Amino acid sequence: MSKSLLPEHDVACTEGQARALLATSRDLLAVVSASGHFLFVNESFTRAFGYLPEELVGQPLSLLNAPADAGLLGQRFAALAASPEGTASWRSNLRTKSGQYRWFNAEAVNRVADPSVGAVLVSYQDVTEIQRMEAQRLVLSDIVHALNQTSNLDELLHQIHHALKKVVYAENFFVALHDPQSDMFHFPFFVDQFDPPPLPQKVARSCMTYVFRTAKSCMIPQSEFDRLARCSSQNAQRHHRRHGCAALPE
Repeated sequence: MSKSLLPEHDVACTEGQARALLATSRDLLAVVSASGHFLFVNESFTRAFGYLPEELVGQPLSLLNAPADAGLLGQRFAALAASPEGTASWRSNLRTKSGQYRWFNAEAVNRVADPSVGAVLVSYQDVTEIQRMEAQRLVLSDIVHALNQTSNLDELLHQIHHALKKVVYAENFFVALHDPQSDMFHFPFFVDQFDPPPLPQKVARSCMTYVFRTAKSCMIPQSEFDRLARCSSQNAQRHHRRHGCAALPE
């Protein structure tokens, strides 16, 4: 049998070398305790989430979770931590320090029982664009299915609304039709948490009329929507909320 040409003391990677390797990796890497608290995060991880390392170390994984997902992900991690050498993978919507949510695939391996590691190792991959494209394909598929299943306009609009709610916040949602003879907008489908369906009307300045006049979509990030609201009078705020475009989550 051939023997290694390296001296025995050079075979094992030192803790400092391992940390340096993790720190410089382009992958988003985290070392997590069995109780679910960050022990170490590399530079790629902190850059992606906008935190300083000291703001994450010692904090629970749930710090990044959307509130609706925290319980399920906590159960998954607890099951992994209780399974020596176990592995797990999941996709979750995580919150950056700025408040923006992005989708990540996570791959984790339990190395708690290994004395040289004593933790769970987790790597993350940003799949926000993949998630968005998958969601868009699903919505388009649902709408095409609805077109093939019903000839009733009211039922079709309900199904389109249901499909869109899978990808955007659409609790306040309407469809407006323009009558060229009267230059009036009618609202054959209108769902709002606060207001009843409006009567046919002319709308001189709003996102809706911008889309109609230019034939261009108009998407407003939440921060811009809030800024416009602060600059508006109370009446203008109500007008924009009822007839403007829905604010999109950032």
